[in-house]
Amino acid sequence: MRITRAPWTRRIPERARRGPRLIRRRAMTRADFATACLTAATAVTIAAVPKLISLCSTHWRAVSAVAYAVNVVAVSIPGRIDGEMQEHARRRQAQSASASASASSPAIPEDSEFRSLFTPAGWAFAIWGVIYLGEAFGTALQVANAGDVAAVRGVVPYWACACALQTLWCVAFRPAFRAPRHFWLSSAILIAEAWALGRAHAEGRRVAASASALTYGGVLVPLALHYGWIMCASLVNVNSLVAKTCAIDTQLAMGFLSAFGGAALGAGVTVVTGDPIVSAVVAWALAAVASDGGKRTTETLPDAPLRALAKAARWGSRFALCASAFRAFVPKRA
Repeated sequence: MRITRAPWTRRIPERARRGPRLIRRRAMTRADFATACLTAATAVTIAAVPKLISLCSTHWRAVSAVAYAVNVVAVSIPGRIDGEMQEHARRRQAQSASASASASSPAIPEDSEFRSLFTPAGWAFAIWGVIYLGEAFGTALQVANAGDVAAVRGVVPYWACACALQTLWCVAFRPAFRAPRHFWLSSAILIAEAWALGRAHAEGRRVAASASALTYGGVLVPLALHYGWIMCASLVNVNSLVAKTCAIDTQLAMGFLSAFGGAALGAGVTVVTGDPIVSAVVAWALAAVASDGGKRTTETLPDAPLRALAKAARWGSRFALCASAFRAFVPKRA
């Protein structure tokens, strides 16, 4: 006996006849909540720049000292992803029997999930020591109000903002945020920090011509070093995000874009502002990328694309270095 359905039931989809279905939603994890909080903190930090400008009109020395102290404390706390990679590299070096293999060990291990095709060699990170020593000296000059250092007080609000953003990056660049839906935040914070350092650098260039050698070397030079390096660090962090989320062809395209785009950006800043240091730092970073080679053990990529990317980084480094030399010998007219 054949059972037929009523005409009115034939027009109702089978899913609807089964009744309401519960929608499964992923519960918010601690990392999700922390990412939301850090995103809000980043936005608040940027929005607080006008308040910092007002505060620095009278308390600029105290703001500079506190910003530097907080920054140093934040970067000194262990547990970040870069520290994890350094520990992994040290273990590999300890297991290696040859000294040559130890000397050529990359800063980011070749089997790391954070290693992209656009990765600088380990020697490039030595610039951090120069940056922090220079900024320590510059902060001491500001606290002591030595010479004409008060002329660069316009730098302090944006530099303090950059220090706060770097502190937030130290929180975001940890294993708890290694998932792609969280890892993007560290890249966004570095880009925001590059913006803040760029504004500080622009304020410093306004008084660079009239600043004394002590103020220029103690405050403006470390600032330019920091600005140029964070520009490159932003590109490295973005490429790590692409390596975690995109296919190999997209990673390769992003590597070429970073090599040429980074060189153009550094040279543009140098030509426009008249500061040869920024482009020189970009040349340093791109030379380190070319030296590293981008080799990984996570996939089999032919040597030809890697050699082409290394050559692109090498030519980008030369271009940035030429822009730096041009501005060093042909100063910008006032």
